[in-house]
Amino acid sequence: IKHQKQPPKENNNPINPIFAIGERNSGTNMLYNALCDCYGDNNVMDKFARDKHWLQDEYVFKSERTIKRKILDIYKSRKYTIFISVRGVFNWVAAMNARPYEMPAHAVSQVRDNMTRFILHPWAMKRPKNDIKKKDCQGNFPSPEYVVPCIDYRGIYELNSFNGGKPYKNILDFRAAKMRNYLNMTTWNPKVVFIKLEEYYRKPRDVLKKIEEAVGAKCKITKSFEIDFKKTKVNKMSMRVDPLFTYKSKKLSNGNYDISKSNINLIKILTDWKVEKAIGYRMIDLVPQL
Repeated sequence: IKHQKQPPKENNNPINPIFAIGERNSGTNMLYNALCDCYGDNNVMDKFARDKHWLQDEYVFKSERTIKRKILDIYKSRKYTIFISVRGVFNWVAAMNARPYEMPAHAVSQVRDNMTRFILHPWAMKRPKNDIKKKDCQGNFPSPEYVVPCIDYRGIYELNSFNGGKPYKNILDFRAAKMRNYLNMTTWNPKVVFIKLEEYYRKPRDVLKKIEEAVGAKCKITKSFEIDFKKTKVNKMSMRVDPLFTYKSKKLSNGNYDISKSNINLIKILTDWKVEKAIGYRMIDLVPQL
């Protein structure tokens, strides 16, 4: 007898905890707010082992020193769902350039205003004086080999702890490591679901169905999945509304550069497409028509 999926239950019974995480400029706020509408603020969190944007490592839970008791208890219960918001690599790079959040070395005009330089710039910043001597760094990182700076600072660059704490070569080297980290989460968590930002815009009802099946309960307030983005007047560089950039080699009115053909080719070369395929992206589906 062929097994049939059970329809999501009504929200009469308690909902297992939900976590919403993902890399910067990938729709994490939208996903978090939509999940809160569906299942209530008390059931949805945007921190897991670390803040929603940072690497998620199981050793943080094993130490039990810096993790909040509520999250630690949820982790030990093995009854929760993690949603990870991801975004196609070309639009993600453009969005990171448009909004270089907590990446101060990439926000300076000499780097940000030159897209090629922005793409190739090492994933690190200058370490503050005496920062190397500190332990128990910001973001639940255990030592300066994992992050720069270690001190609590408005900026954070995760380092390659598997390679002696060296910086990732560039933003795409870092992206590959972050996506591998997310993929590895499927091996030590009960349920991990990837939500592609592009699908949220193009087929929001399909994303809603995917979420309801993962949680096992119907969404209470579905307004976040009822917006017709095709009819919405938007700013092309807006992170929150339109994920589809135009690809022209010119400086935009807000001071940011769009992606030229040569930089699209550079991204193609530097991207780890095996990792991209594992999270649901193929080069053939993403490369813009020039």
